[in-house]
Amino acid sequence: MSPEMLAGQKNCKSDVWSLGVILFELATHQLPFSHPSSDLSIPQQILKMRRGPFSASSTGYSHEFVSIVKRMLRKNPGDRPTFVEILQLDVV
Repeated sequence: MSPEMLAGQKNCKSDVWSLGVILFELATHQLPFSHPSSDLSIPQQILKMRRGPFSASSTGYSHEFVSIVKRMLRKNPGDRPTFVEILQLDVV
């Protein structure tokens, strides 16, 4: 769930966030704001997500892929790319 949805707001940038979460999880086999050995409760994970940033180190993927996923997971929806911008990237 995107940070803005936690505040009761939703827009198309929430879907960009969701795609970023899915791509991160597919690449790393873990969620972007948790750790496999973490015992954080859901409220604690939400606080961690609001603070950001997530760790994308040692994914083994290209700099371009890591960069676009990081951009998709920016806390501020206005700082995330649009789907049109994503589709125009060479990495896609």
